[in-house]
Amino acid sequence: MTETAELLAERLHALPSVLATMLLKPEIPSLTRADQPIWVTGGGMSEGPGRFLVALLQQSGLWADFVPLSEFVAPTLRCSDGTLVLLSQGLAPNARFPLRHVRSFRKTLLLTSVLADADSPLGSAPRELAVAMAQGVEVLTLPPQEESGLLLRVIGPTVQALAVAALAGTPWQALQEIPTLYEALLSAPPMGSLLRNGEREQLALIAGGRYGAACFGLRWKLLEGLLAGDPPIWDLLQVAHGPLQSLWSTPYTLVVLMRDEAPYEAQLVDSLRRVLRPELHRIVPLRAQKLPGFLAYFEHSAQLDALLLDAVRVTELDLIEWPSRGKDDALYQLCPVS
Repeated sequence: MTETAELLAERLHALPSVLATMLLKPEIPSLTRADQPIWVTGGGMSEGPGRFLVALLQQSGLWADFVPLSEFVAPTLRCSDGTLVLLSQGLAPNARFPLRHVRSFRKTLLLTSVLADADSPLGSAPRELAVAMAQGVEVLTLPPQEESGLLLRVIGPTVQALAVAALAGTPWQALQEIPTLYEALLSAPPMGSLLRNGEREQLALIAGGRYGAACFGLRWKLLEGLLAGDPPIWDLLQVAHGPLQSLWSTPYTLVVLMRDEAPYEAQLVDSLRRVLRPELHRIVPLRAQKLPGFLAYFEHSAQLDALLLDAVRVTELDLIEWPSRGKDDALYQLCPVS
């Protein structure tokens, strides 16, 4: 097994216990109508949990929107008071742009793994965090404190997703099943393969209804974990409008996010099978059977993690010395240190 696969397996094995430990201390306040409008932002793998939070809040009827980090580079913002939620596991340089606009919001909440003291291994980030806290930023510190070494982070984003589920008002008791379920799904044989004859082909995710909006983090997991371009998430019915034509002559693996809670979608998946070309196109169904609503995300995330680890082992992909490593500072290190 390669060093990348060993490190990825080690972190995935540790993930359920990290989730369980986090649930021992229910200290996450729920966002309410009084916090509206709610701006959510985050970069890298934190964008997935950020968009997951927005989907959960919108489902509950709150005004929430995901705002890309680049909007915060502007010297001023057009916002109407409200709340800013910033997710950044390691308080990445460009994730500090939103902290320049703290005074534009009534409340700012930062979800990070950084500690505001010398124990943090993340360079200038502790000082930046201390400055933010002095400005009134509320900080929710999440594990793990450090997860470097691989391009793909698998512990932090899932921990963030669990935290934002609580932030969106999901009852704490409803989250208790997730660590055990995650461990069981990671331990089970992978539900198919992301590879055909040991080779990766074009990938896309398929989902039904508004659930697709909650699954951006799964898409990003494939992008960074397999260096797979930017796998789209297509709606089950929308495949007929452009996607089908674009993939018609190309080998494709379609990962379908099925939910027992939405049994009517099974007939749509059957219809999808009938319009594909079996000699070129494969469907890999991932079925969420236990968790209600958008919490199905955690079942699909665990299943996809198992598929991803299997693919990394077979292809011997190197996520330690990844392409462009150390060559992205001109874009990644834009925000100057305060």
